[in-house]
Amino acid sequence: MHSSPLPQAVRKTGFSGPARLEGREIECIRGHACLFSNLEFALESGTALQILGANGTGKTSLIRIITGLTEADQGTISWNQVNIRDPGAAYAGHFSYLGHRNGLNDALTPRENLHYLGKLEASEPWLGIGDSLEQFEIGNCLNIPCARLSAGQQQRVALARVYRSPARLWVLDEPATALDAPAIGILAEIMTRHLLAGGLIVYTSHQAIDLGPVTARWLQL
Repeated sequence: MHSSPLPQAVRKTGFSGPARLEGREIECIRGHACLFSNLEFALESGTALQILGANGTGKTSLIRIITGLTEADQGTISWNQVNIRDPGAAYAGHFSYLGHRNGLNDALTPRENLHYLGKLEASEPWLGIGDSLEQFEIGNCLNIPCARLSAGQQQRVALARVYRSPARLWVLDEPATALDAPAIGILAEIMTRHLLAGGLIVYTSHQAIDLGPVTARWLQL
């Protein structure tokens, strides 16, 4: 596992105060099929929730419901006891989402992508971009257009964007996609550090991700 110290520019400090993400009586219908119903979950600061299930059981649908991109057919998702669809929750500012698509512009370099995507997540312009990429051992590709990077390298860039975000909640749909074993080790360590700092993570993964000493929960669909 990657064990080099974090650069000062991107060293994570603990989040202040408790945080809680909760789902109550969640139901999701696609077409004429009910993927899941009466689904309940809750996680607090420093906790990870892995969503498990075979293909077609609704893992990505639940991820999208948690991010607010899709509305549940029944039930509510709350952040710190406020419905995420309530404008007062200011929920969008509290989570960083990585879906099946990495969200990168192929014509831009990793440095440019992290700069412009960071603006959407209130990251400081340009600050810590190189260090964030170095955490995923992709710093040598800083100024190469993403179109010229491998799928694994692009995924590392996308993960560096999440890492650089100030968001407390990470929502990751198959974050280990296209990563080799050493890169999965790096991802596991960075996820663990985020949780130990008081962050929260919801994720799906076909590959095992060892989160070490932190509290991990499972939700089977």
